[in-house]
Amino acid sequence: MSARDLPQEFDDLLAWTQVWGQEDETARNNARVTSDLAEIQAFYDAMMPRMDDVLAFLGKHGLDAEQPVINLSYLAKSFIEASVCVELFRSPTVPDGFDYRRFKIFSPT
Repeated sequence: MSARDLPQEFDDLLAWTQVWGQEDETARNNARVTSDLAEIQAFYDAMMPRMDDVLAFLGKHGLDAEQPVINLSYLAKSFIEASVCVELFRSPTVPDGFDYRRFKIFSPT
């Protein structure tokens, strides 16, 4: 079993875990702001049709879930980061916003 394994039902998403399967919010944010829009769009396009299934699956598991389930939750959280870029900003960062390097994320996840 790899540190990036997913539940078998979501093996089609394995290719995305290296970049987007980040454990903490800072790393997920970094994946977003250091990716170009085409990379973010590709991740979004892969995840969007699966999100209903992902959320239903995650809803059946608690905080004591096995690592593959937790890894899937990381992808779901990264999807939230990516969706704002694709649906609202059309940019990896906030257009006309502050430089993302000025912000420090103080979240344990």
